[in-house]
Amino acid sequence: MKGTEKQVKWAKELRQQILESEEVLFKCYEKQLDQSSIKDYEEVDFDELIEIWCNIVRVELANQDARFYIDNFKEGTDPNRVHLFIWKNFRDEFPDYASHDLYHSYDQIHNITTKN
Repeated sequence: MKGTEKQVKWAKELRQQILESEEVLFKCYEKQLDQSSIKDYEEVDFDELIEIWCNIVRVELANQDARFYIDNFKEGTDPNRVHLFIWKNFRDEFPDYASHDLYHSYDQIHNITTKN
């Protein structure tokens, strides 16, 4: 990871927390898609939507620059903050028909966290 020793230490802690939040959010997204009305449309490729999450969201959140974590997550790494970061930064990477489900995936948080 790039940065000063102090930045790297802080960023590694932030990254670990962010990745834990992302894991919960990914489960929320899968659950939201499962309950979504878009599954009735033939042209919807759920595997593609999952691929987008894995190839864009996860790759970006695995950033190796300490400043990325500090600048974007110094205020917190809870799932709500990470969800808002994902929504603001990556929504345009998802097809228009999936925007609603990406936005509302956080609504599934209680269904996911109460099972654990």
